Amino acid sequence: MSSTSAEFEPIKKDVSESTNESDITEVKQPVETMNSKVSDDINFSEMTIHQASRQGMLHIVKDMIESGFAKATDRDSNNVTPLHFAAISNHVSIAKYLIDNGAEIDAFGGDLIATPLHWASRNGHLPSVTLLINHGANPSLRDSQGFDCLHLAVHSSNPMLVLYFIFLDMAVDTQDSSEHTPLMWAAYQCDPLTVDILVRLGASLSKVNNTQLTPLHFAAMKCDKMCLRKLIEAGANINAKDENGKTPFDIVKEVKATEKWKKAVRETGLKKDGKRNPYLFEKKITFIILYIIPFFLLYIALLTLAHLPWFIGLPLAILEYIICHIIVTKVFIRVQLTVEFMRTPYLSSIFQASAFFVGATWIYKLLFATSFLYSANIIFITTFATSMYSFYVVVLGDPGFIPKSQSREEQKQLVIELANKGMLDARHLCTTCLIKKPLRSKHCKICNRCVARLDHHCPWIYNCIGVKSHRIFMVFLPLMITSILSFEYISYTYFVISAPPYVPIESEPCWLSDTYCGFFQYDGWTAALCVWSALQLPWLLILLCFQIYQISSAKTTNEVMNFHRYSYFTNKSPNVGGNGINDANEIINKTDTTHQQNECESKCKHHHKHNHFSRIRKVFERRDDVVNPFDFGCWNNWVGFWSEGKRGMLQNVDWYEVFDTSFIEPHDDDIKSRAGGYTSLKRDEEVV
Repeated sequence: MSSTSAEFEPIKKDVSESTNESDITEVKQPVETMNSKVSDDINFSEMTIHQASRQGMLHIVKDMIESGFAKATDRDSNNVTPLHFAAISNHVSIAKYLIDNGAEIDAFGGDLIATPLHWASRNGHLPSVTLLINHGANPSLRDSQGFDCLHLAVHSSNPMLVLYFIFLDMAVDTQDSSEHTPLMWAAYQCDPLTVDILVRLGASLSKVNNTQLTPLHFAAMKCDKMCLRKLIEAGANINAKDENGKTPFDIVKEVKATEKWKKAVRETGLKKDGKRNPYLFEKKITFIILYIIPFFLLYIALLTLAHLPWFIGLPLAILEYIICHIIVTKVFIRVQLTVEFMRTPYLSSIFQASAFFVGATWIYKLLFATSFLYSANIIFITTFATSMYSFYVVVLGDPGFIPKSQSREEQKQLVIELANKGMLDARHLCTTCLIKKPLRSKHCKICNRCVARLDHHCPWIYNCIGVKSHRIFMVFLPLMITSILSFEYISYTYFVISAPPYVPIESEPCWLSDTYCGFFQYDGWTAALCVWSALQLPWLLILLCFQIYQISSAKTTNEVMNFHRYSYFTNKSPNVGGNGINDANEIINKTDTTHQQNECESKCKHHHKHNHFSRIRKVFERRDDVVNPFDFGCWNNWVGFWSEGKRGMLQNVDWYEVFDTSFIEPHDDDIKSRAGGYTSLKRDEEVV
């Protein structure tokens, strides 16, 4: 490591906070199990109240205090109180009992002269932190290293804890004894989630420590691509110099990670002058150009196939597409990220251009030549017009975006409320939109919005498929498939009655049968368009089959691919353990956070490819540990889907307002295929 990073010393841990192997094993056991293993006639001389607090033995702590053997304010040889140990072990029930019996909330102790709140914050224990804060603990107090609780929350790499302290009105740019800000620590620890939260909540990108290092300098020391990209995207100065005149790039060269730096810069669209411009022109102008390009591209490609021999036209048409795609992704879109490409209308325009030329060709070539095919033409124009109407309704409509909280005070109340309920986790809070996430909703990183009962984001639709658009999307799919099939039939009949016998040309050999060679020889445009249209059928049919399966089993695409993230798809009921936290939600939080962090690391690309295909395989595997609380049989599921929740077993459930399965209750129904159902509770009936 360079001399620049040498002064950034690692975090010291209080000697009193260390736990030996046996302690760790005991702490992981539930309180009730621990209690059952201890006899009633315990000899208190063999255990201190500090040990009992650390190991989660609530009944021993109670016996010691009530018998006068110990007090909640007792201190050990390191000046540490029992509350310190309860906090570091996240034993909320013990901590509450100690507080109720006079424990000092802000007692300083240990080698680092820290409070119980410091100990809980350093280890990322949000339930203990919430309890201590609610009983008056001061998060602004500092330990002997100069860290307050926001610094320690960043050290713990728990983004929800960081969010909680910020909304307790702690200064987001608070500095430690070396003038390091939380953002500097997050960047140095390669923690992109925390970096993102701090930046969006107002952390300074230009703040410097006592050696004039900025947060970008600290990100450069470890050269984490995601942290670098987020800081540069937010406007960090890449030319800022420390007291030795070194820029972040100078530090990158010292740690020999220039390729990561260059990739991060490319992904931000940063120009040589230091200004960031994701697109070649202004966003609106660029999007208009990208929308028009596929129309010209498909027109030229069809002309190429129609007027040139196939062995020249086919490679040339493919080359035309490749060149166009490179120009779009490398010239017009300067941010080299898939998500940025997906935010443009380019892919959707390819589909729209295809539909435009199909409709135009039918009108100008096929309609009059096949006017005797009354049924086929009526089916085509009806399904084609209806499907395109449905398409644009989904494209332009609201898929079910969840309104954002505009007021900082509303966001603060929400964060604190969720923390007090033990629900401040990735399952219940979107850290981007800062809203409470309803059940089955998800944040779409392409639309950058949370969508109620999200199914998936469709790049061809150029919008999300959610609670408001899923039904019309299911109308679009079969109609479009039917229109393509009828177009193929009409075109085939057109060629049969119009195309003359095939005349071989020695310089233009055709490897197809004489019939199909004659079709291309007679009208290469229509023949090529038929082939292109037929190529759309496989993915449309696969998508329709997937959707039918998922609706029949009352799942969304998101839930099928990510069922392991959601506690309501497991047999294990979420239980409130002895530490006062919802264990299932804690698992979800850790799973979501770890998954997002791993996605940010380039070194995990192979691992995620493997996981992606594994999840696809598991879609069709029967799993005994997966239970769907929304599945009431195929018929009932379809009734509920098409009736918008007005009939079936899930009646009047507002997917914008239902936040957990405990917020819906069974009701009787005449349908006998499965007893019970769900109906939405009123807001004032919610019980936590």
